Amino acid sequence: DTSAGKLDPVKRQVANYIDSAAGYLETADMQTLRTSASDMVRRYPLGSLAAGFAVGLLLGKAVRR
Repeated sequence: DTSAGKLDPVKRQVANYIDSAAGYLETADMQTLRTSASDMVRRYPLGSLAAGFAVGLLLGKAVRR
């Protein structure tokens, strides 16, 4: 069993998650997205802070180039 073979289920799961998220973003209106984001920040404040920090770092690197 190779390490690439062990990653196949993980890759499928990530692809399914991304596909599901894309479908949600395509069908949801702005109010629904705002409410979902607000709920997520309330439930996971530290994770939201970390995600915001990571996005800020990525945007900062993109702008500098």
